[in-house]
Amino acid sequence: VLGFAEQAERLAEAIAGRYGVPLVAVTRPPGEEPGDLLLARGEIRYAPRYPVEIVDRIGAGDSFVAGLIHGLLDGDLDLAIRLAAYAAAVALATPGDISYFGPEDLAAFHADAVGRLVR
Repeated sequence: VLGFAEQAERLAEAIAGRYGVPLVAVTRPPGEEPGDLLLARGEIRYAPRYPVEIVDRIGAGDSFVAGLIHGLLDGDLDLAIRLAAYAAAVALATPGDISYFGPEDLAAFHADAVGRLVR
């Protein structure tokens, strides 16, 4: 939600409470700390920042959601928000509306505790 970056935690809690949803993910603009967040089971988890030169913003939100879903299907909430942020970073660093990365790239990221950005 535009204009609420400094209140992202309260916004996530309000959405979860009002709509009764078990998970709420909130993205933050590049450079804001802490990073994107996931509210689940009353706990907030943060994604690390992956510094990238922003080439194109198209597809970053879709990539964020794809990474989040991939991590959620794995059953790991910390992994889910990290993969979401990583997938969005790859999209931001890729020109055009198609980011060429797939499950094997996410698996490589998952195996790397720190994570790395591969373009």
